[in-house]
Amino acid sequence: MGKGPVRRVTLPTSWAHSVFAALAWSSANGLAFSRTYGNGKAGTLKNELDYVDAQGAVRILYRNPTPYSSRRSPCSRRRLADRVGAGEGRGLVAVPTGLGRVTPLTTKHFDSDPLWSPDGEWLAFMRAVPRGTQDVWLVRADATGLRS
Repeated sequence: MGKGPVRRVTLPTSWAHSVFAALAWSSANGLAFSRTYGNGKAGTLKNELDYVDAQGAVRILYRNPTPYSSRRSPCSRRRLADRVGAGEGRGLVAVPTGLGRVTPLTTKHFDSDPLWSPDGEWLAFMRAVPRGTQDVWLVRADATGLRS
């Protein structure tokens, strides 16, 4: 899609046996995606959000401390959302695609399926509630305004 020549971007050779998922445009000239690697034995499984620009420069945006729990969302072009953690430490975080800090958005709940609003100011997500159903919740990108 788009105009101009097609250019192939070569990823690092150390990524050869990685599994890639959740590809999302993160800016006018870059892509963000989930990369999982390792065989899962003895704590070798790793998962991170990575970024590659049109010139082939790669950057790690976020290393997931609990790779088995990860779930990516489409990008708002400024940030991604990621489900992280287990037990009391679980929740959603906002991960900037440029410079910036990871922002915890929710904690202590089983929140899933995050989706940014078109303007990138709100995150909608599913929250499992005690009565055994899921409800749709919203939270602002700065972790304020949580509501169902």
